[in-house]
Amino acid sequence: MVYTDDKGVRHSIYLLQGTFHTASEHLQNKRWDELAKFEPYTNQGYTEDDFKAFRERHMIEGQEKQML
Repeated sequence: MVYTDDKGVRHSIYLLQGTFHTASEHLQNKRWDELAKFEPYTNQGYTEDDFKAFRERHMIEGQEKQML
């Protein structure tokens, strides 16, 4: 995730599996101190397992919404 803080500094952070929602909430609520706790992104990359877990979670959420 890339964001610009309240001082105009651009940051790129590494989001471990399962942390996107939390980081997004911090960004939306301008909690710069919380976002600063994430590890900087330095081309760590993501594995196929990271994407698989994301797809599975969203598939389950989509199925739950269809049941409503």
